[in-house]
Amino acid sequence: MLKTIFSCEHGGNQIPEKYKPLFENQQHVLTTFKSYDIGAMNLYKDLLEEMGDHGNHFQYCRMLVDVDKDINSPDLFSQTISKLTTREQNKILKDYYFPWREELEKQIATLAKSNQVLHCSIHTFSPLVNDEKREVDVAVLFEPERKLEALFAEKFISFLQEENPKLRIKANYPIPGGNEGFVHYLKQQKFSKKYIGIQLEVNQAFPLGKSDKWIALKQQIVKSFKVSSKELKTNLL
Repeated sequence: MLKTIFSCEHGGNQIPEKYKPLFENQQHVLTTFKSYDIGAMNLYKDLLEEMGDHGNHFQYCRMLVDVDKDINSPDLFSQTISKLTTREQNKILKDYYFPWREELEKQIATLAKSNQVLHCSIHTFSPLVNDEKREVDVAVLFEPERKLEALFAEKFISFLQEENPKLRIKANYPIPGGNEGFVHYLKQQKFSKKYIGIQLEVNQAFPLGKSDKWIALKQQIVKSFKVSSKELKTNLL
């Protein structure tokens, strides 16, 4: 059987009460892409409601800790948290980073005991990079050498392009940190043969733009994901 699980690592921008004083002068930043993936939670909920067997999202701001980063990543903590003592940073890891990652990994490991698991990590990205517009609307990140992963990604891209021919969709578009995230880590675990990991990236120009276009894109993504999953199930029989 195929089980589907969605995650949203950068969906929230909450700061735990204990740490709010550290961000008193950064309230404006907490509403920007530097704090969370604008629109990602919205898309995550739509996908989860429509077809997810399981889901997991991180409600806190990545300026507290970035749960999508490797423990040794220099970008694990924001500049604000980097100024804290090692003991204080370890407390944040113990209370927020490890529990969230371990819970999602446990869910996938349990499902993988008797199923193939399709995991889609939902992200959005800033329309601008170095003051230049990114020429892409949707990016699908996967590893081409992983057969089922490539099959699903190619089907999804094809169906989504049919739904909206004007969309600029790219496979493995170079999103900063995209190949270093939690999905990459999960592919190294014992259940890797039963694991299909996809990272879906959407341009924030949509959730920040006209609501009708954003609603339409979400519907197109959900429909394409559903059809692609059915195709994948057929190949597993």
